[in-house]
Amino acid sequence: MISVLDRGTLGKHLRVWLVAAALAAAACGRPKPAPPRVLGEAYILPETLDLRADLPRTSSVTAKVKRGEHVEIVGRRRRFVRVRTADGREGWTEQNQLLTPEMARQIEQVSKQAAQTSSLGVYRARDLLNVHLEPYRWSPSIEQLKEEEQVNLLGRRVVDRLPEPPAGGPPPVPEPGKTYSPEEWSFIRAAGGRAGWVLGRMVYAGIPDEVAQYAEGRRITSYYALGEVPDGEQRKKIWLWTTTTNATASYDFDSFRVFNWSRRRHRYETASIERGLQGYFPVTVTASLETRYGTGPGFSFVIAKEGGQRYLRRYVMIGYLVRRYAEEPAPAAASSSPATPPAPPAEEPEESPGFFRRLWRRLRS
Repeated sequence: MISVLDRGTLGKHLRVWLVAAALAAAACGRPKPAPPRVLGEAYILPETLDLRADLPRTSSVTAKVKRGEHVEIVGRRRRFVRVRTADGREGWTEQNQLLTPEMARQIEQVSKQAAQTSSLGVYRARDLLNVHLEPYRWSPSIEQLKEEEQVNLLGRRVVDRLPEPPAGGPPPVPEPGKTYSPEEWSFIRAAGGRAGWVLGRMVYAGIPDEVAQYAEGRRITSYYALGEVPDGEQRKKIWLWTTTTNATASYDFDSFRVFNWSRRRHRYETASIERGLQGYFPVTVTASLETRYGTGPGFSFVIAKEGGQRYLRRYVMIGYLVRRYAEEPAPAAASSSPATPPAPPAEEPEESPGFFRRLWRRLRS
């Protein structure tokens, strides 16, 4: 027979079992919480980004993500968004650290365009410099160049400095009768194929200082190596550059100059110079041309004359002399100034910023 104590113990265990069974049944019947509603999609903009448990920067890091990684937006607070990664991790970040799918497609298109475009010369950033998706200050900043970072200049554009568009609204358009300040923007390609638009005055030509010192305050809009001159153990390049006195002019340059190395004086001297032009990119450089004057490196570009008629001028360099050997009406394909002209790249100079460039930056600061 079961004792009274045994019956009491058995009853207590039975009650505990029944309560546990009831709780388990209730839990099974309770619906699981729904996952957060997806508010949108985005891609990570920086090289690396920390997602945090809350808005303050002191919050713990919940995940580390990389550029281009796809995330879902599951929450918003002011300028912050909560995102979820492909493996289910969630965290908060600022909205300007993300790219919309449309912006990601635009960046890909710009990079493809830049990859197919030859360089107008190697340029350097004067300071930390934002790279924009379009040539406007209000356009999203998609990259940042470091001070003295080298980029390839691919083209230029002069635009009106329009006000910032409203959030989510269309780009602004000039108001009739209102005057806006023009700005020069440069289309660049950085290391790794990164591309976009920067303020033109914030980059400078990487041509050696022993040539750059002759710019006389003009903006160097492009430069090219035409050849080399041996001088003892050195090999000095022959340089062609285009310059402008008005960076916001509708044309790309108003003068060109060729610098040859003098083996007798061991310095650069001007082989040819023309000013007062209205020149347009592209500048086409050819390593060797056969002309009635002889054979040598050549170059050509488009100019506009009175009345707006455009002509294609061709030059050849024979020894120390530069001769214009042809001028003809410019074909339609060569008479425009595209943002990304197909011109041969200038070789990247090996020289680091020299004395004059360092002195100028010190005086400027």
